[in-house]
Amino acid sequence: FERADSFPEQHVASLGFRTTPEYVGQAGELLEAITEEAKSISIRTLQIAIAACDEAQADLARLAGFTEEARLKDRLRSGEGFMDLLIYSQTSPEMVEPFRPVADYYGTRKNWQRERILDR
Repeated sequence: FERADSFPEQHVASLGFRTTPEYVGQAGELLEAITEEAKSISIRTLQIAIAACDEAQADLARLAGFTEEARLKDRLRSGEGFMDLLIYSQTSPEMVEPFRPVADYYGTRKNWQRERILDR
């Protein structure tokens, strides 16, 4: 998974996965482990982009507790035309602390800048 790269979205990560038929039975365990690891580093929401035609991957996501949150119309090109891209997500009810402070992000005021403004 990959964390969003902004302070307001740092609790969200995108997850991509594929599995071969031989390992489908273990996919649930893998997704559960990923979910626990994500929580341990302040990720509250995991989201997976799935092609509308990929019913097997959508089934795995649903079994792991993900739900369809959005449908992006005609986002993917196929040999016959276009198809929808589905966004499945899972959000923990637990609150998480920011992983990095706002000052760590590019384009934000640093602490010394805030202090200088307040001193005026």
